[in-house]
Amino acid sequence: MIKKVSKMPPAPCHLERPLFSAGLCRDCYRAQIQSRKPSPRRGRTLDDKFAEMVDRSPEWNGCHHWMGGFGQWGIPQVEHDGRSRSVRRLVWENLYGPVPEARHVTVTCGSNSCLNPDHLALRVVGGDVVERFWEKVQKSGPVVRPELGECWTWLAGHQKGYPVFHPTERTRVFAHRKMYELMIAPIPTDDGEWCVCHKCDNPGCINPDHFFLGRDADNAADKVAKGRQAKGEKLGGAARAAHERRKARAA
Repeated sequence: MIKKVSKMPPAPCHLERPLFSAGLCRDCYRAQIQSRKPSPRRGRTLDDKFAEMVDRSPEWNGCHHWMGGFGQWGIPQVEHDGRSRSVRRLVWENLYGPVPEARHVTVTCGSNSCLNPDHLALRVVGGDVVERFWEKVQKSGPVVRPELGECWTWLAGHQKGYPVFHPTERTRVFAHRKMYELMIAPIPTDDGEWCVCHKCDNPGCINPDHFFLGRDADNAADKVAKGRQAKGEKLGGAARAAHERRKARAA
């Protein structure tokens, strides 16, 4: 049995729990909004519910946080027309019309409770792997090195700062390696492991124009040349162990 690992980073308030929303774990977030949550009243319209149950405080950094109930997967829900509905979906339908088939409404800001229309986006449910991959790519982002232009942003999960893509429910690959294979060429596998390195020094970037292929030594030399690692500085324990494993496989 494969243990399912949370994609969310630890919450600053409780490091043993995953981050839920607004920089808090789920319990702390609920405790915080309970102090602001208005008492329920019957007979309210959907607009009344949104007006009373959405917090647009400046402290949320642009997010509009839902203060009502949540469904099984932490998605804001509300009773509407006699059944439980996704609040994200209701917001999208109110602004843009029906959600297309095989799509679902998600957030790009990483806050499960956010309902800001500018932070909502459609994602593919199932379907083609390549189509699902490109749905998670935003071709705009920070400019780390002006001579290279904008980085591309990955809108899904990350692991240790690197974007992660799930081709299937039980498989996981780094999105920058997938992007290299889609846009440039297959990564060689017959003579040891190769790294997809970043010219822009932004590990979260998936712009193929910012990639170059190299070995561990090339990656380390690039760090030294750009002043991100002192020459001769030793690798950390995990990196050193991974380096030894790669050397053993190559031998």
